[in-house]
Amino acid sequence: MSNNQPPKQQSAPTGLFEFEDEWSFNLEQSYISSEVDNNDTSQNKETTIVVDKNVYEDLVTTCNTMKVQLKTVMEKIEEKKEADDKKNVEISKLKSEYEELKKNNKEMLEELAKEKNGSDLELELIQKEIKELLKKLEQEEKKNEELVEQNRGEMEKAQVEAVGLKSEIDALAEVIKDLKEKLSQKEKEKEEWKNKMKQQEECFSIVTRNCSTLELEIQDWRDKLQDEYNKNDELVKKLEQEMKEKEIRDSDQIVLQNVVDELMMKVEQEEKHRKELDKKEEEKNVKVAELKMERDALEVKIHELTEKLKHLDGFYEEKLEKYGNAVKLAEVESVKMESERELLQNNIQELTTKLEQEEKKKKRLEIDVEDKQQRVNELETQQKSLEQNIKEFSEKLSGQNEEISHLKVKLQDEEQKTTFKIAELTSNCDSLTVKLNAIEQSSKLKDDEIKTLQRKYSNLKKRGIQMLAEKSEDNQKLQLEISEQQKKVDELKEQLESLRISVKLEKEKRKKYENEVKAAERIVKDALREEKISRKMTEKKCLAEKTEKMALQEKVMDMVSYKCDFRKNQSKISRQIEEWSFTNLVRALSIIFSFNVSMFFNVREIFLWRVSTTERLQFDITLLTPILLSNSNNCLRGS
Repeated sequence: MSNNQPPKQQSAPTGLFEFEDEWSFNLEQSYISSEVDNNDTSQNKETTIVVDKNVYEDLVTTCNTMKVQLKTVMEKIEEKKEADDKKNVEISKLKSEYEELKKNNKEMLEELAKEKNGSDLELELIQKEIKELLKKLEQEEKKNEELVEQNRGEMEKAQVEAVGLKSEIDALAEVIKDLKEKLSQKEKEKEEWKNKMKQQEECFSIVTRNCSTLELEIQDWRDKLQDEYNKNDELVKKLEQEMKEKEIRDSDQIVLQNVVDELMMKVEQEEKHRKELDKKEEEKNVKVAELKMERDALEVKIHELTEKLKHLDGFYEEKLEKYGNAVKLAEVESVKMESERELLQNNIQELTTKLEQEEKKKKRLEIDVEDKQQRVNELETQQKSLEQNIKEFSEKLSGQNEEISHLKVKLQDEEQKTTFKIAELTSNCDSLTVKLNAIEQSSKLKDDEIKTLQRKYSNLKKRGIQMLAEKSEDNQKLQLEISEQQKKVDELKEQLESLRISVKLEKEKRKKYENEVKAAERIVKDALREEKISRKMTEKKCLAEKTEKMALQEKVMDMVSYKCDFRKNQSKISRQIEEWSFTNLVRALSIIFSFNVSMFFNVREIFLWRVSTTERLQFDITLLTPILLSNSNNCLRGS
């Protein structure tokens, strides 16, 4: 009966819950409460316990195994109830047999009293032996009752354990529900984060498009300036041709001297007219200078916009790096949580008896959880600040877009004004060419003006070349920045691939650990099977001993039946004595003494005849001590 008892559960927070063929991790209330406290948002306001899908599946599997174990425990409880019922039936049978033996003993005593009225001492001895037998029977009954009580205690323990398993399963179900809710919340947060990232990417794409449109507009404006420079070159060429024609005309001065006198009057009039034209030209030059100033201001604004765009690019790159670092930190924390979980599982199996150390570890874990909560709060504040910065940048970009649109309108107006001015200049140039044919004295002055114009033109050309060189340098810088960004993107891709490889390695490690756990389960099952086999062997031995006792009793009863003709059956009795061991012979002689005293002494002589002196003394001591004690007790009672 004691071999079938399940091993007692320790009061440690974790341990093995064994029932013969099955074993599993028993998650008691202390472990579950610690998990629930870590996950309780009302007390610690925690939302950052990293729960992987593998952890969730492990919890589900443990819950299912606990349900299976509960079913098996209930089945074993029913089996034990059936076994107890059978034992109760056997006990009732033994009681009935005991009562029958009592009746038989009473009848035997009455018969012996009738047959042997003179042998009072022998009757007293027999009565003492019967009392001893009765005491032994009572002791056996007490033992049976104790075994029944032990079985009842075991049944109660099993029922208590079943109730504990039910409570643990309910707690695990609640934990799983909480985990499901948290997983759904995290998935929603991930979707919101993805949407925010998409919006940021769209804003960044809009900014890049605006930058590209600005660059295209700047290129168009520069192309227009180059067209104007080309037109000025054509005008200068025309003036050079006219000067050459004038030189040819100077060769004909002799012809013109006659005309000079006539033209002097016209020259004076034309000088007045020229002064007016000079005034107009000065006004036009002032306007051209103003236009140049405005153009320079526009170029400065464009340069500022490009610098702002570069600054925005750098800022977005820094933000992306921050996001990457935050993601890396989150992944590192998830890896840490998984490693901590593995360490906890290992400690659960090893430190079942060390409650004080586990309480200290729980305090440390609570401190770690608070630190992680602070980290999560910091990350949330960083996210909020980033969202605010993104909103501010979007507002700034919208304002810049409005400014760019206003600048476009201004540029269009200025282009229209320049076209009108160019048309006026062309008309004035035509009138000047007509007047230059008439005015020969002002040719020298206009030669100087042409030289100044050529100088200005060369200066403008130099400035244009410098602008083009600066633009090419800016383009090269932009290309270098783009290449650097591509390198950074490649590095991030490589990091992601390395992280995927590490995740695969961790999965392989988990599989190896699961295989090791399965192997350990098989070893435990084999050990339990061996224990079963050993229990069955002990039960078989007990049954064999019982059968031997029953056979011995039958043989003794047969020997007692030979009391009338002992001498005839002496050979058979001696053979049986030779077959018996020392203990069996002592038992047989005690039974023979209760039924036939003369036969007892005969059998004793046969045994002592083939045994040494030391064995004779042991035999007499083991047999005669209870007889002498019974005689002394009877004497005391008689006195």
